Amino acid sequence: MTPDFFVQLGDFTFTRLEVPEKIDFGGEQSLVIHKLVGGKRTVDALGRDDMPLEWSGLFLGEDALDRARYLDFLRVEGKPHTLTWGGLSYLVVIQFFKCSFERLYKLPYQITCVVVEDTAQPVRSVAAVDLDQAIKADLGTAAEIAETLEETDEVPATGIKAAIADIKAAFKKVTSVVRAVQKDIKTVKDTVNEVQNEIQTAIAATNNTLQDITTMGGILPNNPLSENVLRMSRNVTAVNNMARLENLKYTLSRVDKNVSLANAAPNAMTITVAGGSLYKVAQQQYGDATQWPVIAKANNLTDPQISGVQTLVIPPAKPATGGILD
Repeated sequence: MTPDFFVQLGDFTFTRLEVPEKIDFGGEQSLVIHKLVGGKRTVDALGRDDMPLEWSGLFLGEDALDRARYLDFLRVEGKPHTLTWGGLSYLVVIQFFKCSFERLYKLPYQITCVVVEDTAQPVRSVAAVDLDQAIKADLGTAAEIAETLEETDEVPATGIKAAIADIKAAFKKVTSVVRAVQKDIKTVKDTVNEVQNEIQTAIAATNNTLQDITTMGGILPNNPLSENVLRMSRNVTAVNNMARLENLKYTLSRVDKNVSLANAAPNAMTITVAGGSLYKVAQQQYGDATQWPVIAKANNLTDPQISGVQTLVIPPAKPATGGILD
């Protein structure tokens, strides 16, 4: 097996099964906490306190013992060495090394290194999250989860799959959620809410099925074998579907939140118009001409008629105004 990353400790390179599946890193911030009268606190941050870096692996082959003994030599020597893997780099001292001699060619090991210094360049910023991509990814995940749902009396799997397809279709009409018109955003959110309601109903029904289990495994005394087998099969299906439904509910909830976040006031879109009326703009953006006061208020306008060329802020749709400006 070829590992997908390399581990280098000083001049020693870990290879094959010597490379661990993972190495945890991080630690604490050393703090001095002063508790004051009335529950107030002041906290002094003293600096980083990195956790030990520890992992395990397996030496295999005719040179396994020599390689293990060399690492033990580095422990005994007690000198700091550079430890690198992936994009991480630390100056460390080997605190603990344990190797089990199972065969001359097979020696499992464990190692713990104390961090002296983090020598990698710090990452001070990360790229902003692309909400459009995040929503698309979650919709793809939701569709995959829905495909694994098993159709039962309690779970309308076919209906849920179709509903999620409707969400994806609605989202395809929106080039960018951040710059989408309000009526398209409303279509996406309404479709998500409809699916969520359907999922919640399925969760409640599935939960009732699980609560009907009166004995472990759903096996009841004096019942024919075929009935017990059917009951057990339904129980297993219900348990699996419950987990999938909860996961689906969480994923679609995140879609709804990201759509709302992308369409929040700081991201309100603007359009440029030449003449016309706010009635027409409201009809185009919200699908409802009576929402013109929402646009008027956002732009400090009182007259629904637009004179000349103007750039208008189009905020998220508000509750129906009845066409009356406050």
